[in-house]
Formats: sequence, structure tokens, C-alpha cells
Amino acid sequence: MAGKAKTKLVNGVRTDIATGQPATQSTDTQQRNLMTLSTLQSNPKPAVIPAPPPAVAQPALQGAITASQDAFTRNLEQRRQEAETGRTDSFQALLDSLTNSPGVTQLTAQEYARKGGVDALEPQLSQLNADILAEDEGLRMSLKEIDKNTTGLETSALVAEKNRLKTESLDRQAALAVKQFALQGQYDSARAIADRAVAAKLEAQKQKNDLLTLIYSENKDLFTTAEQREFESKQADRNAALQMERDKEMARYNLILEKELASYKSGLDASGFGTAPVQSFEEFLSEREQQLGMNIDPSSPKYAELQQEYNSTVASGVGGGLYNEFDYRTANAVLSLTNKFQDEQVVKSFTNTQRALNIINSIDPSTQNPADHQTVVYSFARSLDPDSVVREGEYATIKKYAQSLTAKYGAEISNAINGTGFLSPGAIASIKQTMNSNYQANLPQYNNIKKQYERNVDQVAGVPGTGSRYLISAESGVPPVDEDEQLFDTVITGAQQQKNGFFSFLAGALIRQVPGASLFNR
Repeated sequence: MAGKAKTKLVNGVRTDIATGQPATQSTDTQQRNLMTLSTLQSNPKPAVIPAPPPAVAQPALQGAITASQDAFTRNLEQRRQEAETGRTDSFQALLDSLTNSPGVTQLTAQEYARKGGVDALEPQLSQLNADILAEDEGLRMSLKEIDKNTTGLETSALVAEKNRLKTESLDRQAALAVKQFALQGQYDSARAIADRAVAAKLEAQKQKNDLLTLIYSENKDLFTTAEQREFESKQADRNAALQMERDKEMARYNLILEKELASYKSGLDASGFGTAPVQSFEEFLSEREQQLGMNIDPSSPKYAELQQEYNSTVASGVGGGLYNEFDYRTANAVLSLTNKFQDEQVVKSFTNTQRALNIINSIDPSTQNPADHQTVVYSFARSLDPDSVVREGEYATIKKYAQSLTAKYGAEISNAINGTGFLSPGAIASIKQTMNSNYQANLPQYNNIKKQYERNVDQVAGVPGTGSRYLISAESGVPPVDEDEQLFDTVITGAQQQKNGFFSFLAGALIRQVPGASLFNR
């Protein structure tokens, strides 16, 4: 019984320890343990204090706590490592974007180098400009050589030969101008496309950098102070480099603008060769006297008339005022239509018929100078076929277009061409009649084309009457050949020279004034 009681007591103690409350004794136990006088005076038994229960749960609990701490630590470490990896990767992405992104110069060079792009078209355009200058210089040298008159030609033949050379050269220059205008349009389009592509790439690059910068700003606290400083330094360097590119491009274009304006004001074209200096009145008068074959008295009305003509020509400026009157786009469009009008086959034929009539009417029908009769045949052939080869196929041309004349006057025409005979008054009269018939036949068609071009020019210019002022008229009064060509030189050739110097720069001037991507245009 004693062993059972002890076990019961120990269990009670354990319960007390576990629950934190004293165990409740049974009534029987309480009676036995009741403190009385008898129990106090007798020999009491020593109290037995039970040993504490063994701490069998402590090692397991400590292991669980340690394991939990280790898992938490590992989780924190893993999260720290993941944050570190993300931070490092995002930081590196920022640096790579800011450091390795292509600049304006590199992007522009790539776009300009594309097949059929700016780099491919620029040499062709330069060659056309050089061809036009060479043609003009060739004409000048040829006229200078003719003025020496080493062959002893009569004045009328000398004038006719000079007019012939001028006409041919102007035709070639007009053809080159048309090609130049078309190629210039391709060049400007290619450059505009390339510049837009560069601007788009720069805009995409800017958006990417802005996004990376936003990521950086959101995670700025994760960066170390040193890394933050490195990023901000790289970003500042990149922004400074971009700003430097912008400043360099703007300075370069400002320099080009100043150079072009200076060239324009000084009468120089963009190629640097320069246009001809303004002709003095003495030189102008000498040319007119040579063309007329006479000395002009300063007191005569003709002298005053020439003075007025010279003053109006000089006052009109380069291009006859075309580029002074309109903005460059409108002036280029008017010039294009004017050149196109001159290239119309009907206009060529009509103009050559007029010039031929002028030449033939200026020749005495009774002249015995073989050169005069050759001039009649040459002029007649050119009026029939403006593109015929001079001095090579006149007889074939006349035979092709005027068979009745060759049937009746074939021998006379052949002799006149070869310089072995003369045209009879009847042959000259028949030639004049044929040319007048051609003139009357072509006049309605010519007028229709001219009115159509005048309307087109007026619509482009936005100013009524522009077409009638800038289109060369060939039907009114049959003007003298030299004056007609002088008008062409003043209005069209001068405008073409001015265009050569300004077109390549002015074609993109409006775009370059827009801030941002347009500053990167080359």
C-alpha cells in the first residue's frame, strides 16, 4: 500500500508541476495526513520530497527551436541573395543601357548608308551639279572662241552660230536640270526618312532609359551609396554626351546657315565655284553693239533704251526675282514647272520655228553670202526638228518633214548646205511660207499648253499672273533671238543657279528648326 501511495503522491506532484495547481487529496489520504497532538508527540517519519521529473522534453524542444531559427535564417538569406541578384542585374542593365546605347552619329551613319539612301545619292547629285557647271563653262569658252572669228565669218553668221551654241547648251542644261530636280527630290526624301528613323530609335532609347530610371528610383534604397553614385555619374555623363551631340549638331547647322546666307548675299553658289560677277554696262553695251553690228551713239534713243534694259536686268537680281519673291519651296516648284514647260516638244518646235523666222527675216533674200543661205537651211531644219543634229542631217530632216520643198528645191538646198550654191528667192519664200504654216498649225496647241502651265504655276505660287511672268513666251511678236535667250538666261538659268546653291540646305530647314530629334539631322 505504501508503494502505491508514494506513486500516487509523485503523480500528484507531477500534475502540480504540469498544471501549476496543487493536487487534490482524497478524503482517506487527508485523514491519514491530518496533523494531531498524537502525531506531533510521537516519532514522526521524515518527509519524503519527490525528485523533480526528468527533463526528457528539453533536448527535443531545443532542437525544434534551433531548426526553426535555422530555417528562418536560411529564408532571410535566400531573400537577401535574391534581392542582391535583382539589384545587381537591374543596376547592370541601367549601366549597360546608358553606356552601350549607340549615339546620334552612329545611328545617322547607319541610316544614311542603307542601299539607295543618302550616301548613294549624294555623289550622283554632286556629279549632276558638276555637269551643269561644266556645260555652262563649255558654252562660255565656245562663245569666247567664236568671238575671235578666226574663220572670217560675216556678222550675221557669227551671231547665228553663237545663238545656235546657246540654244543647244541651254537645251542640255535644261535636261540636266530636270534630272537634278528629280534626284534632289529622291535625296531629300531619303534623308528625311533616315532622319525620322534616327529620331524613332533615339526616342525608343530614351523610353528604355526612362523605364530603367524608374526602376532605379523605385529600388533606390536597395543600392549602396557607392553604386548609387556610380549610376548617377554614368547617367550624368550620358546626358552630357547627348547634350554635347545636340550642341555640336546645332552649331554645325548654324554654321552652314551662315555660310549659305553669306554665299547667297555674295552671289556665290554652294559648290564654291561662284556665279559670274555682275556685268558692267560697258560690257553689256559692247555685247549689244557686236550683236547689232554697229556702234551706238550715246546721244541716240537706242543707247537710252539699252541703259534701261541693263538697269532692269541688274535690278531684277539672281533668278529674275523668283527666289526673292517666293519662299524656297514655292520657287522650286515654279522653277520645275517652267523647266518642264520648256521641255515640251510642242514648245520646243514652236520656239524654234519663231527663232528660225526671226533669223530668216533678218537675212536679205538677195544676199550672195553662202553663210546666210546655210543659216536659212539650218534654221529651217531646226524648226522642223528641234532635236536634229546641227550641220549633220539638215537635208535629211527637210526631206523627212517637207518633201515638197526637197522635190522642187532639193539641189538648191544641198548646194546651200555644202556652200557651193545659193537659194533662189523662190526657195526662200517657200521656206518662209512652210514655216509660217507650221507656226499657225502649232499656235493653238502651244497656247493650250501655255495656258495650262500658267494655271498650274498660278496655283502653286498662289499669286495670279505668276505663270505669265515666269513662263517664257514665244508667241507674242516673234521677239528677237538674242532677247529671248537673254530672258531665258535672266529668269530661268539664274534661278537654276540660285537653286543649286540653296536647295540641298533649305529642303530640310523647316524640320531642323523643330527641337528634339530634328536637331540630329545631318
